[in-house]
Amino acid sequence: MFVLLAGLTLGPTMGGASTALYLLAGTIGVPVFAGATGGFVHFLGPTGGFLFGYLLSATLAGLIAGTPRIDKQAPVWRLAIAGVAGILIVYVPGLLWLKAALDADWQKTIAAGFAPFIAGDTIKTIIAIIAARRLRKSAAKTLNG
Repeated sequence: MFVLLAGLTLGPTMGGASTALYLLAGTIGVPVFAGATGGFVHFLGPTGGFLFGYLLSATLAGLIAGTPRIDKQAPVWRLAIAGVAGILIVYVPGLLWLKAALDADWQKTIAAGFAPFIAGDTIKTIIAIIAARRLRKSAAKTLNG
């Protein structure tokens, strides 16, 4: 949710950069990944594609939502499209990598990496859209002085 929120709130450049820093922190061993773990090994395991998808998510959501501006609020429909696109793009490299890592067919891949998570991700997307709507003006003030 926070990767998506970064893109929706900060825009493509800063949202992508903040996500890249998060991934870098995890790569060097800071325990920021699931289960309070870190390390490069996570990029090689079944979840590696999802981690790469986080960077795509923040950047794509930011591109669609646009860079926050003090003088103009992004319409809710634009944030909604950005949120949906941002959450779905996580699944593209995630499921492709998971399928390869598990050497599974698509039915098993969807059952393991999509079906259990899409409902929760939908709720998180809605929360991120609502939060971004409120945070974008503050982000614009901070980013633009």
